[in-house]
Amino acid sequence: MHFKTDALLLAITMQTYINGEHHNAIKYGEKEFIIGVISLSN
Repeated sequence: MHFKTDALLLAITMQTYINGEHHNAIKYGEKEFIIGVISLSN
C-alpha cells in the first residue's frame, strides 16, 4: 500500500506550490529530493 507515500508526496507538492518554489524545486532536482525523502520514510 502506498497511501502514506502518496500523502507525503502530496504534502511536499502542495507546500512547494504554496511557497511559489515549484520551478526552482524542479531545477534543483525535485525528483532526487523526493526519492530521498521516501527512502528516509521507509
